[in-house]
Amino acid sequence: MTWILQTAFWALNLLGWSAGRAYRLGTPDLYPGSTHGKSGAALIILSAFVTATDIIPKALNLLSSQPTLGSSGPSQWARKLRLLVSRSKPASFPLNDPEYIPIADSVERHDSDLASSSTPVDQGDNEDEIDMLNSAIKTRAQHTPPISSSTTVWSKSDTYFTKTRRHVRHSLGSDHSTLHDELPSTPVIPEPRRTIRQRLASIARNLVMILERSLVPYAWGQTLSGLVVYFGLGRTYYINGVLAHFIKGSIFWWYGILTFSRYLGAWRRWGWAWNSPPPSTTLAPWSAAFVESLVIFLYGFTQQFMERFGTKPGDPYSAKDIEHISIAVMFWAGGLVGMGIESPSVRKWLVGETGQRHARHRRKISLSPILADPAEKMVESRASNPLPAVVVGITGLAMSAHHQTYQFQVQIHALWGYLLLGFAICRSITCFLEWVRRPDGRTQRLPGMPPTELIGSVFLGAGGIAFICSDEEITVWAMKTHRDDVMMFLNLSIAFTCVAYVWVTAVLLLAGKTKRSSHRS
Repeated sequence: MTWILQTAFWALNLLGWSAGRAYRLGTPDLYPGSTHGKSGAALIILSAFVTATDIIPKALNLLSSQPTLGSSGPSQWARKLRLLVSRSKPASFPLNDPEYIPIADSVERHDSDLASSSTPVDQGDNEDEIDMLNSAIKTRAQHTPPISSSTTVWSKSDTYFTKTRRHVRHSLGSDHSTLHDELPSTPVIPEPRRTIRQRLASIARNLVMILERSLVPYAWGQTLSGLVVYFGLGRTYYINGVLAHFIKGSIFWWYGILTFSRYLGAWRRWGWAWNSPPPSTTLAPWSAAFVESLVIFLYGFTQQFMERFGTKPGDPYSAKDIEHISIAVMFWAGGLVGMGIESPSVRKWLVGETGQRHARHRRKISLSPILADPAEKMVESRASNPLPAVVVGITGLAMSAHHQTYQFQVQIHALWGYLLLGFAICRSITCFLEWVRRPDGRTQRLPGMPPTELIGSVFLGAGGIAFICSDEEITVWAMKTHRDDVMMFLNLSIAFTCVAYVWVTAVLLLAGKTKRSSHRS
């Protein structure tokens, strides 16, 4: 599946590059000094580098796994069996290998579980090798002194293997357990220290992952710069207006894309997805609301110094300057408070010693073991912070009354202002629903899937497109060509957003299918 996707990607990439080269050769340079072509070449080179880091290791592994001519190489289960039999210590078995899953004390128990399951599992041609592996474990157990330990039978799963062990205390010479209860915890297996080469490889993989994900907004910026060059926008003193509307509108546009992706299940490992229950342990150091507040803070903090870029030293502050700087201050202040609310340390400081004693007292008298689970404290709510919605909503409400030279420009600003306000209302409803859904140990672990997040993401994405279209040059062009129709801009923004969300859905579906296929293989 990966090869098909890579081939389709590069076919479209080469088609676009060829069309761009043909256009440049057939037309004069309409925008002297433009770096659009150089940045496009850099984008293609970076994409080729990411593709090479993905394909070359797989090709090398495929070539190294091929058996020599005239002989059939040992299967994977046979290699693992030799590794097990050749070593004497049980700890030498590759427990950290993600291709194994311990499931029960015997294969018969696993078969009965599979028979009662609604989903059939086909073990394929590995049944003989599984029996050989289990026989080897039992043979080694017969030659081991009868001490109390734990045994585990490993079996092939239909998708991939996880590392969950079921320990039953019994004598190795007997098939019956000597205690009725199971061991409460899994034995801790010390992980070997990573070498410098392994650490460097891990850092390189993370850097490539960051680069790969950064190519998507890079391509979006490349598309916008191509539109600017094609239509001849941003000349002379219009450059500041184009930068302001395109950058700010793109921020809201990508905010909508990320919100819609969370609704579809993106970032499930980090606990940000809406269509799956929050995990008891998450890989994300920050919550989604913290990241939203961080972006809002950085945007406002930098914007308050950039609002005067188009003025000369000594010029007085106009009403428009005061409006924009005030909004920037609201952004960094609201984002700062939002980050504080999402910080566990700040929450502990706000609760104080009295609140901590009250919480300990409630845990002592609690009759439900689920409520006493410490994981519930970590996952209280995925959308209990309304400050990002408040900041965006007030911005939309203020910009809907923004003064402009022409009435049509006022209407366009009011259009994307109301769209942002619609997102704020939807997110506020989500926060209220999540606040009402108190963590009782059952409902909190169920997927939320609030429809308000889906509706709000559409409002947010369309508001970002309308923000970009409210640029002065675009609105003046619309009035000159008799296209000064607010409904046309609204329909264009909604249609473009819906098409983009179809693309996001297809990407996430292909990503999920590719992961499942790689796990099965």
